[in-house]
Amino acid sequence: MNLLSSSKIDSSGTVLAPVPSARREWDDLARSVVPFVAGLDEGQRSALRPILIEDVASEYDARFLTDYLYSLDLEYTAAFRTVEAAWAVDEERHYRKFRDVVCAGWGDDCAWLADREPDFRPLEHLFEDEFSILVLCAYDELATVRAYRANLEQYDRLGPELSVWVRAVIADEAWHYSRFLDVIRREHAHRLGEGTEAIRRVRETEGVAYAATFVLDHDDAVFTDEIFDHAARIVARQLAREVPPVVPDTEE
Repeated sequence: MNLLSSSKIDSSGTVLAPVPSARREWDDLARSVVPFVAGLDEGQRSALRPILIEDVASEYDARFLTDYLYSLDLEYTAAFRTVEAAWAVDEERHYRKFRDVVCAGWGDDCAWLADREPDFRPLEHLFEDEFSILVLCAYDELATVRAYRANLEQYDRLGPELSVWVRAVIADEAWHYSRFLDVIRREHAHRLGEGTEAIRRVRETEGVAYAATFVLDHDDAVFTDEIFDHAARIVARQLAREVPPVVPDTEE
């Protein structure tokens, strides 16, 4: 599979097969960025570091979302549990690689992550049940795809290995988006008519200060109202469709 190709989501929000993945080991990724970081001027280094730190922290926070989901007094379908487990593994893998890159290129071991404490209270109304959680997560993953794409020029400064890997991360996020939508269609088809209202509530919550919740980690300047509106519009449109999105090719 050509890992240089990015995730493919068409204008309607459909994920198109085949989709590459960041799931191989990428053993030399961190080491590969070192000479490219050394070649950056101070302005470039200063611009890149906060982007990568944001990525490290956000991906790290996925563990808090998993803990929160299973602390709620909710019943989840087997399909949801399967998708959430695969999502959690991917996000942990993304976190570890971003952390390794920051450590190799900037000498930051990210020990400060141990002090992070999530606060889901401002988002509680978005976690009423499995359906509302899936809508939130689909929206969040699609917005993340757009944000990663918007920063590709910055990531590409760190060499071809990281450039390829970030595009594979984008593909993973697109895969998560499609899986969350698929569970909605298979397990909650009777509630598709509620999709527009569920998305409206998510969109109206944008702007709440981020507190290590993984979802709605949109404080970075790369996130814009255009990205939020686009993600909300696409998810609502997908939920209104009579046929499910195309299932991505899962071959590595």
